[in-house]
Amino acid sequence: MDSLSILRGISEKLASILKELLIIANLVGIITILVGAIFWFTGLEIRWGKRMFIGGIALVMLVGYLAS
Repeated sequence: MDSLSILRGISEKLASILKELLIIANLVGIITILVGAIFWFTGLEIRWGKRMFIGGIALVMLVGYLAS
């Protein structure tokens, strides 16, 4: 094995890890939006819910930007 193939293997592994992290971050953003909406619209924690909802939207948008 030469050094070029080793570097290629490392870069492929890092790319697959990045894809998995982006999927996880997207799921976390969606869950944050859902939990924030539940808090906000049920009146349990209006301020936290609104912040979670807006933060989840920002996270999903950021992940979408990073994924492209």
